[in-house]
Amino acid sequence: MIFGDELRTYEGLSLPGEPAFTYLNSSARPEAANVRAFLNDAMSRYPPASRKPLVDRLRTERSYSDAVFELLVHDWCIRVGMRVLEIEPKINGTQKRPDFLVEAGAERFYLECVVSRGISDKEVGPQSLRDQVLRALDNIRSADFMLAVEPIGAPSRPVRLTALVKRVTDWLASLDHAQVEAAEPEDVPLRKEDLNDMVLYLRPIPRRNTRGTETGRATGLVVQGLKATEPWDTIREPLFRKAGRYGTPDLPLVVAINAMEQSFRLEHAVEALYGTEVMRVPRAGSGQPEVHYRPDGVWNGPKGPQCTRLSAVLAVNCLDPWSVPQRDAVFIKNFWASRPVGFGFKVPSIEPKGDSIALNEAGSTLAEIFELPPNWPNVEAKAFGSGSLG
Repeated sequence: MIFGDELRTYEGLSLPGEPAFTYLNSSARPEAANVRAFLNDAMSRYPPASRKPLVDRLRTERSYSDAVFELLVHDWCIRVGMRVLEIEPKINGTQKRPDFLVEAGAERFYLECVVSRGISDKEVGPQSLRDQVLRALDNIRSADFMLAVEPIGAPSRPVRLTALVKRVTDWLASLDHAQVEAAEPEDVPLRKEDLNDMVLYLRPIPRRNTRGTETGRATGLVVQGLKATEPWDTIREPLFRKAGRYGTPDLPLVVAINAMEQSFRLEHAVEALYGTEVMRVPRAGSGQPEVHYRPDGVWNGPKGPQCTRLSAVLAVNCLDPWSVPQRDAVFIKNFWASRPVGFGFKVPSIEPKGDSIALNEAGSTLAEIFELPPNWPNVEAKAFGSGSLG
């Protein structure tokens, strides 16, 4: 299994930039215990011979999100009556392998999982270095102050964290608590740290109830910058990449994508695939406005239909084991697919209808599919099965 039954004593919240697995595995909160049991239960239905590599990835910061999503999608398939026939099946003509070979009734298809973080692969490394800096700041101990932190950018190479912690600790120790507390906001001391292409602005927050204890978190506020991007743009690139990754597969290819941008909505997935939605208003008295799609989508390009080997996309947003019942999903079928699919994942779908596409609202919620209550995981300890369903 993924998690053991060892004694856990930490009752606090996760620290800024703390690896998700580290927190989940150390937390004594009942909610965390529920999530651990849920993931262990899902792993019990994963093929035994393939569990260790997935568990190793779950325990690694950089691959945790991808591994969790693969585990949830695998369990999703089983829960809606599909059969996962093979993990990382071979496709003739390529050395690359999708995540699963799945059987849905009389149909078989390849299923690939991808997490879209709203950043490029090149940004993943700097983002990890940035998280290390934030964790180091949160571990600083000061009896008089907490920190307001505004990070700009991300380090291009590792930061000397020990030296950074010493500089900031010495700076906080040099400040007078009474003077900072009495100062107007614009007069509160500001410290700037240049860290290998990352800039940190730090302000002290005078402690009150916790003054003199040096316990708890050092970071009282993290100010995040705004990122200007269209929500549908965040998933176009990974879908383009996956659509051409396996050459010409002998079965339909379906990609399950988890869009982690907070502003992402499921309708944005339709625009990413079919093109940006525009409303054409006819001349006065000549008819009703009609929805059209610009030729800037994964499937609908400037020269017409493209990426036809990608038969369908299963889209969810911000799905993680803490939030399954609160999330929605949509299954989007490719109007021009070279290998059309007739199955679904028991969620609402976008399907070809005549010479257009239409929403089929029939389907279950993720709470129903995964058999979780709406207020998950803030519930009494939930008993999970031993690996079988039905």
